[in-house]
Amino acid sequence: MAEFPLCGGTMLTEQWVLTAAHCVVMGQGTNEATYYVTPPGELSVNANVYELNSAGLDNFYPVSHVVVHPDYTRISKAETDSNGNVKPIQTGLDSDIALLYLTRPVANAS
Repeated sequence: MAEFPLCGGTMLTEQWVLTAAHCVVMGQGTNEATYYVTPPGELSVNANVYELNSAGLDNFYPVSHVVVHPDYTRISKAETDSNGNVKPIQTGLDSDIALLYLTRPVANAS
């Protein structure tokens, strides 16, 4: 499995986690057509632990569904220079939210 950045999240219920869309949408460059949502099987949530080095297997919760806000965009505007290079002129993470649904409930989530 590839390494992914560590991102924070907020437990909304025992199985729904609110996080940032940029944590689950991968890709490179300025062409949004190359971006994709990370498959749920490649994600997990670490819960009920305050230091990652003390986390046990029971603290890891696999993700079964990923929902990215439909208006999420990584780059708001880009322009092409005379050499054909695409450059962002305004970078923004609009609607930068995503929901993760866990395969099992998190104990003491509330």
